[in-house]
Amino acid sequence: MKNCIIVILLNFIFQYSNAQNKIFDSLYAQSDLVFVGSITHISGAFVDDVGTENYYVTIQTDTIYKQHFFVNQPSLQVHWVITNTQCKDELLSSCITKYKNKKNLFFLTSQQVHGIDGIPDSVIFDFDSSIKTSIDSICEQQKIHINYFNQNKICKNDCELCTNIKLQNWKKVKKYIAHHIHKKNEIGWMQHQRIKWILPDRAILASLPSYMGIRFLFVTDTADIEAYIGFQVGYIKTWASWAPYLAYRWCGVQWYKYFSIENVDTLILKSFVVNTNFSKTYLQFEKEYQYTRMTSDTALQKYYGMNMILPDNYILMASAFDGEIKFYEDYKTMPDYIQRGYKYIDELLLNKKLYLLCFMAAHTHPEIGKYALQALQKLNDNRCIPFLIELAKYRNHVGLSEEKYILEEEKFEYQLLATMQTLTGCINEPQSVPMGVSGNNFDISLLIPLWEKKIRIEKYFNR
Repeated sequence: MKNCIIVILLNFIFQYSNAQNKIFDSLYAQSDLVFVGSITHISGAFVDDVGTENYYVTIQTDTIYKQHFFVNQPSLQVHWVITNTQCKDELLSSCITKYKNKKNLFFLTSQQVHGIDGIPDSVIFDFDSSIKTSIDSICEQQKIHINYFNQNKICKNDCELCTNIKLQNWKKVKKYIAHHIHKKNEIGWMQHQRIKWILPDRAILASLPSYMGIRFLFVTDTADIEAYIGFQVGYIKTWASWAPYLAYRWCGVQWYKYFSIENVDTLILKSFVVNTNFSKTYLQFEKEYQYTRMTSDTALQKYYGMNMILPDNYILMASAFDGEIKFYEDYKTMPDYIQRGYKYIDELLLNKKLYLLCFMAAHTHPEIGKYALQALQKLNDNRCIPFLIELAKYRNHVGLSEEKYILEEEKFEYQLLATMQTLTGCINEPQSVPMGVSGNNFDISLLIPLWEKKIRIEKYFNR
């Protein structure tokens, strides 16, 4: 009997906790500001023309779990509206004072914070350890999860290649690659869980045989292992080479094609090296000569200053996922510079080249950068958020030197705010701007911490 009562009690607690979590999930999704705080001051009531009482309430914030707009910390002032239909007590202020001097969990919308809508009891909860556990979990689940390298990972749990990579059995990895490199029906290398990225060489020679390499980053349980795999592309097999030689020497007739076979579809593994620095060397080349060149125009740098220093991890992502585009041309003598930039950005948008669009947003010309931001806003892909945060930090500290370009820079900043609002849901609310500071620039500085708190970079494989 005693055990039965305990089971019933535990079941009741579980159902109650589950119901509470569902309520919190719903409130969290609908709210712009979720936080724990204590009311420290309530202003005297003032009554509007329809008899509604209004208060300014100061709340000492403790932990902010969700935030769509900037608030002053640690003291938050809320415009609290109380109506007779909402509060049945004779003194309407008692509907606020009952929350004073104790910790509460608040789920508020922007309209409730600013006094446009009232604040009902249903969005305020006494804060205790069980509620903390629930809201911590919900907060982590509701973050924007960003996983750069886990796209289309479809290999099986018992995948032979991934198992050998995990065990660092490089002889078997080499054997697998040699046997599967030419099988067209096999899944792609990037679709294996234990391959973080691949970087193929850019060009293959026109003549046969030609040679190319692929740089892999393999994921083991203890480390990320770089590897370089070299291939021979195609082959020429010749027999009785003396016969066409003699025919040419004696008769001047070219018969070489009748004594050889060419095959362009064959790939032959020629080398396999692990723990090599080939990848880093290649990445440095990409950074210095490919993408930096793409986002810069040497003829205009004296006006705009140097372009943003591109982080290695973003160069890597563009290399691994997008490949090369021939964006760069020498625009020194081209009057239609902006239009050409727009044309290439349109091409990137059409082909959903996310990381290359990020680089174009870092262009030294603010009009081209703004157009790239508009393209990223249309794509609405969360993977660009970390890059745009880094871009915001950079542009927040480095302005344009020429006064005549200030208007273009402000338009760029406005578009950056609009793009990040689409991606993160953060609202750009007007703030009191210090003298001599751009309003958009100041707003960006306030929102950067909010953007950073809303994302979580996930591990690149889930096995």
